[in-house]
Amino acid sequence: MTDNVYFNPRKAAEEVKSELLAELDRREEEKANIQAGQKAIMVLGTLILSPVIMMLLWNWLMPLLFGLKTIGYFQAFGLHLLARLIFKHDD
Repeated sequence: MTDNVYFNPRKAAEEVKSELLAELDRREEEKANIQAGQKAIMVLGTLILSPVIMMLLWNWLMPLLFGLKTIGYFQAFGLHLLARLIFKHDD
């Protein structure tokens, strides 16, 4: 009695193809998640850092040049938000 093992090359190729496509989809999803995380960190960093820079520049220049009072972080945040609304800053 002879045992024949039938190898179907088409079925094997389809299995390999489906595995490769699944791996490609997984990698693309992982890449999209990383990019979304990086964008969230950039937005958060900009949201925190821009008003600090504005506050430091205001407190350095405006009291000396125009005799205005110094401002705090939340006032600088409000000025930053107002400037973004007026000048339509697109990210």
